[in-house]
Amino acid sequence: MFNQMSKWVDYDNRTGIYYETWVVKESPEEQARVWFEAYECSKFVLRLYQKLADMGAVFKKIQTNYTTLTVFSGEPVCLGNETSIFGPQGNKTLAMAIRDFYSPFVPSHSVKEFFGNFWRMFDKVILKRQFYLFYNLEYWFLPVKFPFVRIAYEEIPLPSSKARRRNPPSQRTSANAIVL
Repeated sequence: MFNQMSKWVDYDNRTGIYYETWVVKESPEEQARVWFEAYECSKFVLRLYQKLADMGAVFKKIQTNYTTLTVFSGEPVCLGNETSIFGPQGNKTLAMAIRDFYSPFVPSHSVKEFFGNFWRMFDKVILKRQFYLFYNLEYWFLPVKFPFVRIAYEEIPLPSSKARRRNPPSQRTSANAIVL
């Protein structure tokens, strides 16, 4: 089983070339169009548990807990890749707008910096309804719309057998959702 698992981990690491924290959806409704799925560490853990279940592992009836971040947006607009925006022939105005957007997302060193950065994020995302997303090696502009952002705490049960593939949304529960 160990050798099978190590081959799967190697395969999974080579096929997931991007990393994305945010889910981007058209609206908060359950059946709303999903523009971009999150692809981050917790998704790897869920895929790992599923692979172990597929190989015969049996888990106690427990669940995993994750915080998810969702941005609500109209149709995303592809802006280009790193070279077309930041390269020698790139769009300097767009490059500056993207850098300016991401600048408050750095760790704060003081309470004053934290609140200053939070206000800049609020201004860009909520008041100006703008969000720049780097996804799968391209930059995207998201025309943000109400309710803007949701932060939710999800409880996802571990798989119990080969018969149940991935946890469908009906088996997930969200608690403590914060909508801005």
